[in-house]
Amino acid sequence: MFDALLYRSRNNGPASPGPWTVIWQCRTREVVGDRGTSEEDYLRWLLASVDTEDVVDTDSEGQALFSHICDKAIIIYGRSNKNEKEFYKYLKKFNNKLCVIVHLSDEFCTNPIKSYKHASFVLRNYHRTGMPAHVHSFPLGCTRGKVVPSDLRITPPNERQYIWSFAGHVGPSKPHRTEPLEAFGSLEPHFRHDTDSFNHSIRDALGPREYCDILNDSVFVLCPRGNKSLDCFRNTEAAMYGAIPVVVGSRQELDRTFIEPFDAPFLYAGSWADARRRVEAMMNDSEALIAMQKRLLDWWAQWPSLVAGHLDRLGQGGRAVHVPANTAGDRAVRPS
Repeated sequence: MFDALLYRSRNNGPASPGPWTVIWQCRTREVVGDRGTSEEDYLRWLLASVDTEDVVDTDSEGQALFSHICDKAIIIYGRSNKNEKEFYKYLKKFNNKLCVIVHLSDEFCTNPIKSYKHASFVLRNYHRTGMPAHVHSFPLGCTRGKVVPSDLRITPPNERQYIWSFAGHVGPSKPHRTEPLEAFGSLEPHFRHDTDSFNHSIRDALGPREYCDILNDSVFVLCPRGNKSLDCFRNTEAAMYGAIPVVVGSRQELDRTFIEPFDAPFLYAGSWADARRRVEAMMNDSEALIAMQKRLLDWWAQWPSLVAGHLDRLGQGGRAVHVPANTAGDRAVRPS
């Protein structure tokens, strides 16, 4: 499907002057209010270091129109099978133009990717194996209202009230979340807030600021699997606030989900019982906690500049290249 011209030769020259155009082919707050895409605030933060202007190319219900075409385009799109043909035809119209796709929400890694070959560069959530070199993964980020305020003081580990916290959907459809809560249940002090659905979690449960205050007051955050992937909003929402994500899985899954694409400095374990032992040991080592929190915050803070660097190289006629994500120091604790 993909040939050696990962960046088509017709796009290798310098782009037109001026800002990048962010084309929203998804629901935005401007059009549909609270029904806007969950990641809008996060994406605006991620692109904050890039000179951009916005175009909302949707109808009044936030459905993509695929009508706006320009050079230096950043197309933000959560894809589905039902409109893949329209999206593919739309991307073909960017021949001779610099075009970047930001692909959201492919947690099951089943979305069509044929259109990738018409893009100069692709940024996507959820690392997917077997992608060509011009496709890069970026962390899932946070839901609306949870970007860290610029004036917020991140609380050091030794000043935080809770050893661990968890807030999210627990119920029959998420049986895998029972084990971590049982394993950590007797470890005090902690904070736990259960909800009965994802929509309840992001809209009607703890308010965004209340939830973020909990994160800023937790040394660790339990981060069980989402619908399918170990990568979920909770991991990066915790990281943003200096709370160390605790993630459990096989060595192979942890490698391909977090370490190979992101080098994310989380606390990893092979079981929730082992995770608790590691957390208890680290709670007795304040220097290790402080160092790990620093690696975590440095890792997270670099993402806007990494994205801006990719786009700057593309705009100057070069190619986006792989840059190791974690420049903050040693890798995180990994399972044996």
